[in-house]
Amino acid sequence: MRYIIWFWDLADWPLRYAEKLADKEFAAAFHLIARLFVILAALYILVDLSSRIHKIVRRGRRTTWVDAADIDALASTKNVDVVNQVRSRQLLKEQARQLKEAKDYGKLANLYSEAGHPKEAAKWYRKIGNHHKEAMEIAKSGNTLKAAQLFLKEGDYESAAQYFMENARYQDAAAAYEKAGKPVLAASAYGRAGNIAKALQMFVNYFRTTGDAMEIQVQAATECYKTIQDEQIAASLSEAQRRELHPLLAERFERANNHDVAARLFRSGGDLVRAGETYILAGNLEEAAVCMNEAGKKQEASRIVGRFHEGKGNWKEAGTAYAAAGDFLRAGEAFSKAKDAGRAADCFLRAGEYYRAGLAFAHAGRFADAIKVLQRVKEDHPTFEISRGLLGRCFYEMHDYAHCVAALENHLTGKRVDTALLEYFYMLALAYEQTGRLDDSLQILRKIHTVDLEFRDVSQRISSISTRISMKAGPGTVLQPGAQGATGGQMMKSVENALEGRYELQKELGRGGMGVVYLARDKQLDRPVALKFLGSLIDDSEEFRERFVREARTAAKISHPNIVSIYDISASEGRAYIAMEYVEGVSLYRYLAKKGALMPREAVNFIVQACSALGAIHKAGITHRDIKPENILIAKGGLIKIMDFGLAKSEDNRLTRAGVVMGTPSYMSPEQALGKESDARSDIYSIGMVLHECLTGKIVFASGNVIQRQVQEMPPPPSAENDKIPEALDDIVMKCIQKKPEERYQNMERLAADLRVLSLGD
Repeated sequence: MRYIIWFWDLADWPLRYAEKLADKEFAAAFHLIARLFVILAALYILVDLSSRIHKIVRRGRRTTWVDAADIDALASTKNVDVVNQVRSRQLLKEQARQLKEAKDYGKLANLYSEAGHPKEAAKWYRKIGNHHKEAMEIAKSGNTLKAAQLFLKEGDYESAAQYFMENARYQDAAAAYEKAGKPVLAASAYGRAGNIAKALQMFVNYFRTTGDAMEIQVQAATECYKTIQDEQIAASLSEAQRRELHPLLAERFERANNHDVAARLFRSGGDLVRAGETYILAGNLEEAAVCMNEAGKKQEASRIVGRFHEGKGNWKEAGTAYAAAGDFLRAGEAFSKAKDAGRAADCFLRAGEYYRAGLAFAHAGRFADAIKVLQRVKEDHPTFEISRGLLGRCFYEMHDYAHCVAALENHLTGKRVDTALLEYFYMLALAYEQTGRLDDSLQILRKIHTVDLEFRDVSQRISSISTRISMKAGPGTVLQPGAQGATGGQMMKSVENALEGRYELQKELGRGGMGVVYLARDKQLDRPVALKFLGSLIDDSEEFRERFVREARTAAKISHPNIVSIYDISASEGRAYIAMEYVEGVSLYRYLAKKGALMPREAVNFIVQACSALGAIHKAGITHRDIKPENILIAKGGLIKIMDFGLAKSEDNRLTRAGVVMGTPSYMSPEQALGKESDARSDIYSIGMVLHECLTGKIVFASGNVIQRQVQEMPPPPSAENDKIPEALDDIVMKCIQKKPEERYQNMERLAADLRVLSLGD
């Protein structure tokens, strides 16, 4: 406003001039026009200045050149950045003016280049004839095509090619790369330009003739691979072109350990075998197998499939694949891990591994086949000696005790009775007993007894055989399972004659310390039954006869789905037997021997059923006293059956008096081990030990002085062996096997209830 008033006052000078004029009207008009002129000039100056300030503030770095006077005007904006920019440009302008006056155009060009004015820099580089830098500045300004052309003129073919590529001038770029001695990049550019034939030929020539380091060749292969990945280029490749180029690329990628890409290139190039081999290195066994199969290498494909399934733990599928490949050794190993002993044995046999085949046949229960195979093991073979031991076991299972003795004697001659061979010596003792060589049997049993006091039923057998030796066996005894010279068929015939035609014997099911069991048909009721006969001691001991009869009567008192039913009994001298329910299944002992540790859900299911049976037994006033895996049968569908009441104690039992140790050491309760009175809680202890074994796959007390350990030693919880066992199940097991009866479960119903409430997964 102050400036307007000043301009208005300035216009008074025409008034003073006009007052001197004679013509007053002219003077007034002159005065008015003068003032208007002054006012318009002032307004123009103000508007122009305001516009310039506004542009400076809005444009920042893009502000046009200004004078020093304008900087003072801008200072009032308090925008320090704008002021500094203006001052910087003013300084640049001043420096440029000085260099122009000095005609130092090289420094002038560098000044503009460093200041970020590529167009100005290019102009002055052109003036001094530095076209290379001119091209660089033109490229900076964004005109890359012009830059490429300048680089080409200057002979910088690689730079020219790069900028031609940016402008999609692929043909020009290819020519430039070719002049620059970059055949791989030239080939890539030719490919993008659509000149596929030229591109491929250059790639092929390079890989066939190059002497570059492998690292450079791999880089070239990568560039080529990128090129042929283009959909249009890939579609235009002929079969012949792929077969020529792809293997060359594959070899480079293979050397660079990029096996996956190499395998794909070998495959697309038609080398299926090489592709399969490379897929194996890449760990892609599925694709490897496909390639080998397409190549007609069926066996190799099957072998690869076997490796694939082996890595996944699919042992049965792995075995099948290895067998198809003719690799019967690995097939046998896979089937063994799949618990398919029969197929494992067949594969081992075809592989010429006779011992391993025999072992697998034995695990499958095919003892006759095992014997045939084991007899083929030659004396100079490393497995000959151990195969004699297995052969003896198979003969024993076939009840061919004479050959069992021969095989085991061959295996054990000259060897000491030690822990590692106890099983074989024990079996030899049993075979001696069965063949009537009681003195030899007793001698071996006593040696076993000195090594392990609690090994199996050695103590009982020593007592039994000693009694038999000291007492004369009555002539004409019906059952003498071990009678020398008697065949299995002869024995069955003599037994059948003693049954007076009611039962038809079919086969022997098993033998134990108390007698032998046969499968028979009840002719009257037309049903299968299991007939249990007492051995030769029936004529020697009244106590054994009473115990045998008591077993039948005890079991017959109870009707329960989880207890083997008793159909008939005969205690007549010379033909004492029990006719009982025939259960088609396997003992828990053999089941554990085959499977090892069970999953918690399966183990608990078995034990809950056993608890139900034992609960019914206890309600009848009976204590079983010999609960162990051998006395628990697993029928079809997983149904549990409790059997063998030979040591059962009734409330009025005269034969199970205190002070007599009876039972199986590894499972008997501490009170049983000490010969004290026992009750239902003893069975709870035993079932706890069985459950512990089911969960861990190991007998709790299997060695040393087992009876002493039962009394004094507390075993670790099952989870110490198997981390899949939940804490709640641990607690149940440990409560069952407390040393003091009052600290255990007090009845089977409570134990079964706690087991049922567990939430167990597989």
